[in-house]
Amino acid sequence: MRNRQRGSHLGLLLLASQLFQVGLDKIPPVTLAVLGLNVYLFLFPAAPLMQACVSVQRAYWFKEWHRLLLSPLHHADDFHLYFNMVSFLWKGVRLERRLGGAWFLYLLSVFSLLTGVVYLALETLLAELTQDQSYNMQCAVGFSGVLFALKVINNHYYPGGTTYVMGLPISNRYASWVELVLIHITAPGTSLIGHLSGIVVGLLYTVGPLKTIMKRCAGFVTSNGYTHCWRKLRLRHFRSVLFINYNNRMGCIQLVMGEVYHHLHLSITSGDNMELFSMQFVFGVVLPIF
Repeated sequence: MRNRQRGSHLGLLLLASQLFQVGLDKIPPVTLAVLGLNVYLFLFPAAPLMQACVSVQRAYWFKEWHRLLLSPLHHADDFHLYFNMVSFLWKGVRLERRLGGAWFLYLLSVFSLLTGVVYLALETLLAELTQDQSYNMQCAVGFSGVLFALKVINNHYYPGGTTYVMGLPISNRYASWVELVLIHITAPGTSLIGHLSGIVVGLLYTVGPLKTIMKRCAGFVTSNGYTHCWRKLRLRHFRSVLFINYNNRMGCIQLVMGEVYHHLHLSITSGDNMELFSMQFVFGVVLPIF
């Protein structure tokens, strides 16, 4: 996550070069779809950056819960997008092949929401502990919170070995924490709390109850006969934006996201029409009908 900045479009060219070097046919469909969605929303934002970023003031005080969905899919500038998407490309290819496309999509959906929720909780806690209300005003965007969560999961599934963080050999066990500190030191404009939120969510999945909760939600979907629609995911074409065609896509995705949304709804609000708008936005953007 980062605070708002401006940039050129060189990062987009570098990202395109990276994608074609890897080969679009070698990138699993969910990873490619999420990459395409992030690029599309960078070129054609769903909302101005200051209306997409998430903060305690805007999301919690003013009940603008749709920011939890908008913030991870918007980026401050092209290099912010580039570094996040290159990092996601490597993690996504590895984890999607390990977990399967259906679970990986489910994982990304849950993580995108939960990193925002944890971010709000940590910022609120800091504001209370320090009596500094500026923490409640800090507004962040970007996919990096989700990336830190994926890094924790990747290190969990592939333990041992060494990761190079800014040229320094670091044990995979501690790579996330070292990267958290080094990024904050070398790039002060980044959101330390946003990145920390991702680590917390990753730990909730690997050593906490999150994975069990997600499996129970997925079991609900299976028992209602929507499992097979996940298996019909197939890549159609990739132009300026990636389009995905699902069989029974709306019913399948709505059930899974509905379970996640239900838990989020119970924990952060007593009832507001903005949440309904937020979910409709996800279905309208993530699952375009062509």
